[in-house]
Amino acid sequence: MVGQTCRQALESMPDTFQSKQHYLSPVDHILPPVYTNFCLAFRTTRFRESQSILTEGVQKLVSLIPWLSREIVRCTDNGLLSIQASTGVEEIPMITFSTDGSLSLKQVARAGTSTGFGELRLLRKLTPLPLFPSSAGPVYVVRFKVTSLSDGVVLAMSACHSAFDAAGAGHLMRHLAKCCHGANPQGCLDDKGLRQDVWAIAASNPSKQLRVTDPRPVFARAAETFEGDLEALAQKTMVSCLTISGARLAGLKGACNALLNARLGPNSASPVQFLSSHDILAGLITRVIHPNPKVLDGASDVRVAVNFRDQLTPWWASGYIGNFITLVPAPQSPNPTDKDVATAQRLITETNRRNILAIDLAIRGLEYHDAYFGPVLDKAEEFLTHALYPTKVCVILPKRRSQDGAEDPDWEVLLYLSREDHALAMESDLLGSFVKR
Repeated sequence: MVGQTCRQALESMPDTFQSKQHYLSPVDHILPPVYTNFCLAFRTTRFRESQSILTEGVQKLVSLIPWLSREIVRCTDNGLLSIQASTGVEEIPMITFSTDGSLSLKQVARAGTSTGFGELRLLRKLTPLPLFPSSAGPVYVVRFKVTSLSDGVVLAMSACHSAFDAAGAGHLMRHLAKCCHGANPQGCLDDKGLRQDVWAIAASNPSKQLRVTDPRPVFARAAETFEGDLEALAQKTMVSCLTISGARLAGLKGACNALLNARLGPNSASPVQFLSSHDILAGLITRVIHPNPKVLDGASDVRVAVNFRDQLTPWWASGYIGNFITLVPAPQSPNPTDKDVATAQRLITETNRRNILAIDLAIRGLEYHDAYFGPVLDKAEEFLTHALYPTKVCVILPKRRSQDGAEDPDWEVLLYLSREDHALAMESDLLGSFVKR
């Protein structure tokens, strides 16, 4: 939660474009200040025009959402986070520019396998802010950077994870695209019912008021010390970009749902079709990168990221840009009931945030490749992001624009694994049967 208490913030919001689409929910997964980085690569040689368009777009975006230009500070009285006006100390502009003619779109595109250090070095060239802010400097809400390459430009966004999750950052990027080609981001429908649903979930949380906590003890150290560890860890990390066959995944989904329906019996009036391709892929990757999960107190130590927006009625409006993601443990029962699942979904607790061992991060539904930035930039050819170390992480990337009308479009995933785990994953027959070579 940013600023006041959850209830005060909800009750004090005026009915404006900004409050309807850009408040932070009372069930935010408030993380320590860490910048998540998202990059869009465009093919163009009209560099000056591109810079001008993106500058005007960012200015318009900030005029619509003024708090984007501000800083995040921790309140000393309650430990919550607050967005405040910039102090002006070591001020970094909302958008900065650089040129690197030695890089091309092909060099920054995701392809094959690279070392963690190589990716870390590339992202440091392209992004406006480091992964960890300086302990002595300000923590910005968001900043942008445009890098001109030999045959295109890269627009990078560093968004503070204390204010945005990946989905929220994706919506923010689409707002920027509209600002760049002259359109105005549209406001949401009335969200009073949405606020009630959000507050009901928050009320079920045992802590009643979410405080800032460190999900990994290492984050309690100064950012400067962890940056050094990050480089050492990156040297031991392999990053692979894999294309997963959409058709094969759909086939496995159909088989799993058929098996579930068979267990219900022929007289069932409500056939089950609740396993999605995303569910199947998340389970597949989790099995590959975490084949022998430990069992603690009857529950697996594997945690999978779940987006609760789709669990709410009414659903989240598409323009929401706050944090709304949490870690949910699977029910302990081998045959969980609806009540078991509902109970698991209410467990938004400190324990979940502190036990991140293996995560599937999905940004598949974010339409990064479809965001139109106007006639000069058009739409992005490539999307890049960066995951934290040291964890076994799979990032399910956004769907590309066109796959020739394929009924089951392919999926792209990023794997961040140690060299040992990477070797085991690449030798996995299970994973290999779904990867397109």
